[in-house]
Amino acid sequence: FSSPTGSLELLHPATIASELRAHLPLSGGHLECVVLNACCTGGGRRAASSTADELDGAAQGCAGGAEMGSLGELVHKAGTPFVVCWKSLAHNEAAAELARGLAAAVMRGEGYARAFELAVNDVLAQLEPSAERAGVMSQRFALVDPMS
Repeated sequence: FSSPTGSLELLHPATIASELRAHLPLSGGHLECVVLNACCTGGGRRAASSTADELDGAAQGCAGGAEMGSLGELVHKAGTPFVVCWKSLAHNEAAAELARGLAAAVMRGEGYARAFELAVNDVLAQLEPSAERAGVMSQRFALVDPMS
């Protein structure tokens, strides 16, 4: 998150989970999907939901909150059926493309799991000029942990 001055402001997972609490199913809320589109929101275990597997990587380079579980894990344990999060560092432009693709698919009426799949495909379809071969385009992003 960014502070009012624009500097990076880190929040503990429990703080964010607390803010969402009233909207979560265990509290009588109806929140169906949470997108935590930031580095290391998925913690060090497997995905908080089955829809986040493709974005999982080892949590190397990610610190904080491990004693309570990641923010993604906390939100999922509180009853949110679909949680999309990153278990690794995330490139800002890849995260933005994921958000665009996910939102577009949900707006078209896709279910959350299918919307996630389509959004991942959108990220993987991003191309850039090849550094090795002039005139050749190559895949811009790979969904791997940059720290491994």
